[in-house]
Amino acid sequence: MKYLALLALLMSTQIIGAQNIPVMKRIEGSTARMGGGYQFAIKDYYMVLLGDDAQYAALNKGQTVIGEVPAENNPTRRVTIATFHLAETEVTTQQYRDFLVDSLLSPAEQRTLRALLKNLDAHSADKIKKAWQPLLQKASATALLPDTSCWVTDFVFSYNEPLVKNYLWHPAFDQYPVVGVSWDQAQAYCEWLTRITNKSRAAKNLPLLPAYRLPTEMEWEYAAREFVEEDGQPETSFNFPWKSKSVMDDKGQFRANIKTGHGDYIGDNYEYTAPVKAFAPNSKGLYQMGGNVAEWCLDVFRLNTDGRQAHEDFQQASRPSEAAMAVIEIENRVVKGGSWAEMQYAAMSGSRMGWPQQGAGSRIGFRVAQSQIGCECKNAKKCPHNKEL
Repeated sequence: MKYLALLALLMSTQIIGAQNIPVMKRIEGSTARMGGGYQFAIKDYYMVLLGDDAQYAALNKGQTVIGEVPAENNPTRRVTIATFHLAETEVTTQQYRDFLVDSLLSPAEQRTLRALLKNLDAHSADKIKKAWQPLLQKASATALLPDTSCWVTDFVFSYNEPLVKNYLWHPAFDQYPVVGVSWDQAQAYCEWLTRITNKSRAAKNLPLLPAYRLPTEMEWEYAAREFVEEDGQPETSFNFPWKSKSVMDDKGQFRANIKTGHGDYIGDNYEYTAPVKAFAPNSKGLYQMGGNVAEWCLDVFRLNTDGRQAHEDFQQASRPSEAAMAVIEIENRVVKGGSWAEMQYAAMSGSRMGWPQQGAGSRIGFRVAQSQIGCECKNAKKCPHNKEL
């Protein structure tokens, strides 16, 4: 019965026959060890690992020689996480288009668009794009349109023009993660999803749900990690979001959509992004927590040095190099999980990246989270309040 009322409401006005609302997984809170991964930024198409010693990240004209980064730059530390909910997949192009349609088109315009698409052959790419054009123009005017040019600006020597033209709207990419979205655009999607969900629930006299939002960095990392029990507490056992220390399974197949070997983009069978359920989920039922697209988090990006995260602490001992600090700005947000365009260390659960809040790229998408609804039920797993999610 989950979301049936919401589905009925949206299907009456939107162009998608079966509305694709994010499926939320309950993540049981606890105290666990986290951190210990890499910190890095993207600059001039190269990975810049952020250390405080030139021998670890020797910068040369904005580029870098990749080296081993000491663990204290993202130290292992014990963190307590409250129970929350996280979407099982990254937000898809179809889901993001639903947001644009509902936000920008009148009911009459939605019906017109639905009729046009219904009568078009799925292979008539030019005609399909023409049908979408009024919506794309409105989305551009309101700063909600993903930056599809990222496919060529991120990779200037690749022939990615077909992705620029087709990725956002063609039905072949419906179940691929949306990319080219800024942190602000991801926030706008969360606000819309909260509004339409609670509007439907209010009409049915159901309790309102907590707001959809981006996950915090520690929530994201906790959900991605695989733990083992030590003295009754979960302890970090694996660096990646699967129960193995290898990026390959026993059959020699890659467990995630990442850049393999020394720069091979198709060793995992996908040249760029993959469908959001193309690889097996982790033990919490979450897909693509490593690779595919890196994912926006709520947090401002700060260097973690000796366990300190406050900005003023960077003026103290273990101060990062000036080169490292140059790529850290107040509007940079945390991005987690690595992507199809990064090597395996970026997919480690503890690794973290900084990206400008207003920026976007072919490497970055997002998934949504919700805080846990409070209740006094003795058995939280069977709590009727939780079932409402």
